Amino acid sequence: MPRTLLTSDAFADHGSHLWLGRGTWPASWVADAEHRTDRPRVVLYRLRFSVSEATKVRIHVTADERYELFLDGDADAHRLGRGPERGLPESWHYETHDLDLSPGEHTLLARTWWLGGAAPFAQLSHRHGFLLAADAPHTDLLSTGKAPWECRE
Repeated sequence: MPRTLLTSDAFADHGSHLWLGRGTWPASWVADAEHRTDRPRVVLYRLRFSVSEATKVRIHVTADERYELFLDGDADAHRLGRGPERGLPESWHYETHDLDLSPGEHTLLARTWWLGGAAPFAQLSHRHGFLLAADAPHTDLLSTGKAPWECRE
């Protein structure tokens, strides 16, 4: 999927008071209840939600170690993107996606994987997890730690 080059500040709509602190997001990292670290694993996260009118939503997504994000449909036909780019735990990367949502029911899926000790040397990691932060006014509807995301290994 082609990437969109942002030509303006991704957080310009938030004003000067929000997201000022490094690592302060209007969302929380989530992981499945078992959170096993003894082996590589793949975990699927799912959120079902609805909107009453056509709307555009900007989301910011990351995972430890990697994710693929899908909207409304089979994996290959509706992949929004994947990531994050390689980084350091102190300087973690994320991707920003703009969603054009029609009125009605929708499903976001994130397929994440974590290789842990089996990862290549260049892949730095802290522990398995997934984070999606939606810009206001959709923060509570979509963001991890706020919206009712489901997961399974």
